[in-house]
Amino acid sequence: MPKGRILIIIGLVFSVIATIFLYLGSKGVPWENQTWNGKSNQEMAFKRKGYRCTIVGFAFLFIGFLCQLIGELF
Repeated sequence: MPKGRILIIIGLVFSVIATIFLYLGSKGVPWENQTWNGKSNQEMAFKRKGYRCTIVGFAFLFIGFLCQLIGELF
């Protein structure tokens, strides 16, 4: 199997992983954790976790795109 195809497959796998992380990062705060001012510890922790998942998702998406692009050039 040529190097290009392997990189494209790896890029697609990274894109699937990125989709999962972006989904987890986009979830809303559950009703039981919501407060009026949005400053409770549980709510802030949930938002931080979502923000981290979103950043990781975009990183995987970028790496996956680069792998597919490099694989297409070979």
